[in-house]
Amino acid sequence: MFYIACLLAIGLGIKLVIVGAKSSRGAREYEFENRTDGGIVRFESLRDADRHHMRKKRAELIGSVGVILTIAGIISLIALIKS
Repeated sequence: MFYIACLLAIGLGIKLVIVGAKSSRGAREYEFENRTDGGIVRFESLRDADRHHMRKKRAELIGSVGVILTIAGIISLIALIKS
């Protein structure tokens, strides 16, 4: 039963890493398309800038949680196999 939990943690962690990377790529794409000649990212309003900033932070958090979950699942699986 614990094997299944470890494998699910690894699978979910990998899925979260992928989701975080895709979301981060979307934010970087927006920045690339809306960058001025001076290197400043242009937004229509402060609300849009805040929304974009939160989207980037959320993508980083999702990716980090995915990495931690994957590592925890792998370590647990190794400990389970060795015992």
